[in-house]
Amino acid sequence: MGVLRQDKKIMQDSLVTIGSGILFSYIAAIILTLITPLYAINSKISSRLEPNLLDLGVALISGIAGAYAHANTAIAKTLAGVAIAVALVPPLAVSAIGLGWGEWKVFFGAFLLLITNLTGMVLAGSFTFLLMGYSPFRIAKKGLLISLAIVLSVSVPLGYGFIQVVKENKIVNSVNKMEVNEMKIKQVEVINKNPLKLALKVVADHNPSDEEIQLVKKKIEETLGKDVELEMTFSLEVD
Repeated sequence: MGVLRQDKKIMQDSLVTIGSGILFSYIAAIILTLITPLYAINSKISSRLEPNLLDLGVALISGIAGAYAHANTAIAKTLAGVAIAVALVPPLAVSAIGLGWGEWKVFFGAFLLLITNLTGMVLAGSFTFLLMGYSPFRIAKKGLLISLAIVLSVSVPLGYGFIQVVKENKIVNSVNKMEVNEMKIKQVEVINKNPLKLALKVVADHNPSDEEIQLVKKKIEETLGKDVELEMTFSLEVD
């Protein structure tokens, strides 16, 4: 609302609220990370290290929901809280974990997602308030353009991340359900992109020989057109 109306008082109050909330959340998360004897990048953490355009879409929808909830007295304000929790708290927590571990890759990846979601929510919220008639466009234009410029600037790495996700899915779909000498490949996962490393499960009705394992590797490399490292687990299929 402050951005939309160019109201410095509202913007200052909002920045203080957001800044203090983020600061206290970082302190709490870092302390919890330091006293917790865990050091493992699980799926919940890794999913927030490479943000893409899909994440920006979630932030925009959250911003619309939050703004509409505040503008419409018939809707519970808790809806805005849920939107914020979905879009902001997880990347904030993960970036704090990165600081606690001293892992800068974890911190910067999650921090980019945090900034993306925050700016996306501000832009979407501003547009929502504009459409609901809270400010004339001539006043709102400057704030909207600044918000849009910030969102577009962070969209560059997000676009790159989206391209990487598409490539990763293409690799997984090319290898998943492949059959080699009646051995079925399942549960393919990309562990590393450069050099390419895959984790997968091989299901067979017998214990594969070394020759058959190399045959699986060769078949995958021929399909993808590049060298690949594999982490294989084997599952015995019994009729």
